[in-house]
Amino acid sequence: MIAKKLNKIHFKRGLLWERIANQRREIRREIAPLSNILQSAENIKDKAITYTNKGMDFFIKHPEAMIALIFVVLVKKPGFIFRWMRRGYYTWKIWGIARRNFKIFGF
Repeated sequence: MIAKKLNKIHFKRGLLWERIANQRREIRREIAPLSNILQSAENIKDKAITYTNKGMDFFIKHPEAMIALIFVVLVKKPGFIFRWMRRGYYTWKIWGIARRNFKIFGF
């Protein structure tokens, strides 16, 4: 009697393991196209970081270029600068509020 129940349990367990394996295979098959997209995004991120580092190196070696750039932008478009400074300030404030409020959720 107990042996039959154990056999039945082992059989059901085997079916579950097989079902899990099939689901994993199906997920791998469905995710495959997404991995190419994610790899492309990773490459773009790496290039962006590289160019940002090159730009920072340039401005560290040539601070006069940064001063000239800031001066030209301030003279040409002061409204643009102040508008983006205001946007940045409000974004920073909202980000701080969100971080404080979502801390209780573990984010």
